[in-house]
Amino acid sequence: MNLTCVNNLKRWGAFLAQAGLVLVLVVSAAAEAQCFKRSKEQACENWNGNKEFRCASSDKDVPTTQVAVRNRTGRDIRLRYDEWHSICGTPGGKVHSQEFTIPANGSTSFAQLSAGKSSAGPITCREGFIVECKNPDGSGVNCPEALSAQLEYFVGNQQ
Repeated sequence: MNLTCVNNLKRWGAFLAQAGLVLVLVVSAAAEAQCFKRSKEQACENWNGNKEFRCASSDKDVPTTQVAVRNRTGRDIRLRYDEWHSICGTPGGKVHSQEFTIPANGSTSFAQLSAGKSSAGPITCREGFIVECKNPDGSGVNCPEALSAQLEYFVGNQQ
């Protein structure tokens, strides 16, 4: 069985800390991680003139998604991952941004933040963007030329 475990408390704590909010939680150790079974995968689409990737999920029945990225080159690639949330069909907002370096021929995954609610209703669309890909010398590279990216959907708590 292919399981992925995510620690939502650490992820949300880091997000809230970036937003300047304080979070105090008392939780048992058993509640820290949730494990999910991969249900499907979909390729991320080339975006912004084939310079970037867009990984969009709008399946309300799949609460947990992650973006899996593989470096297909023999050199390190630096990138920025931006995440946006919205109610599908309406303008949204950036909720997370982080820079990463993926080692030569290596891979990494970005867990998309759980969708919540806005004042207008439940968040139904999550978009992850892989942007500003750079070689070790700082020169730019089109992300799809150096990387592959796919969105992975997970369902069900497997604890």
